[in-house]
Amino acid sequence: MKIVLFANSFYPFALIENLIQQHTLAAVIAAAEPNPYTSRLEEFAGSKGIIFRQFSAVQLGSTAISWIADLHADLFLVFTFSYKIPNALLQLPALGCYNIHFSLLPKYRGIAPLFWQIKNGDPKGGITVHKMDSGFDTGPIVAQLPVEIFPGESQGLYASRLSALTPAVVSTALNIITGMDGRQSFEPQDQSQSSSYPRPTAKDLAIDWASQSAQQIENLVNASNPACQGAISILRGQMIRILEVSPANLGENVPETTAGTVLFADINQGIFVQCVHGILRINILEMAEGIISGSRLAALGLRATERFESFTHDRNSVTFQA
Repeated sequence: MKIVLFANSFYPFALIENLIQQHTLAAVIAAAEPNPYTSRLEEFAGSKGIIFRQFSAVQLGSTAISWIADLHADLFLVFTFSYKIPNALLQLPALGCYNIHFSLLPKYRGIAPLFWQIKNGDPKGGITVHKMDSGFDTGPIVAQLPVEIFPGESQGLYASRLSALTPAVVSTALNIITGMDGRQSFEPQDQSQSSSYPRPTAKDLAIDWASQSAQQIENLVNASNPACQGAISILRGQMIRILEVSPANLGENVPETTAGTVLFADINQGIFVQCVHGILRINILEMAEGIISGSRLAALGLRATERFESFTHDRNSVTFQA
């Protein structure tokens, strides 16, 4: 079997290694757009003797078709690719074109499923391999694996665990696709259970200290790290990104105060902030001065009674990878 992989992130590295070991990977194709992982994909594929090419969205629907057809692949795999695969390409491989999606479809269709699952506080996500059709994440399901989301787990850590599990799920899917397990059909998605989410915007990333609980803020921070560079807040008039927090308990004698207020700041113990329900310890954040710990922020002079404020500036998009 010859497989062509369309990919654009760090997620596929374990899968690429596995496909190479199985002697099935014919080429890796990436989108021709700025991406910090593209050069790493190219270097990794090249070191393994695998063909690597980049195509623009326009090329993918025109000049690239004949080049890809000449690879004579039996099957295409798509794993975090930036462009919609044109119908002309979907029809090329005899065994079809399949997408690897980090959610239990039909839930969490869209470009950023991990962000929304973690932000919403879901206890479980997973991996889906489905046959691609003309829609987005809508084709019949070939294989799925539910995977628990650990309490306090960031998007990056969860994605890393899913990436390590992906080769086994793809192997199961390939056995089903080729008929090696005796199955004759795939499972249609239940449209009544479907949900779809957009690319996160600055509004989605902004902490609302006035309404969000400590748990909701922790979920948002974890969902935003690293792909969205952290949850957004304002401190001393400066926009900051909060990258890691943890729940805290300062005892029963903590006075009631406005959410976002620093309750305690100490060089050794860090920064503790009041929320609508609960208290958070600010562990890591990014400011104009760099990425620093809460303890370092206390050392720089942040004091109790100062406030983290909600971000309300009208911004429509943020930098987002994968």
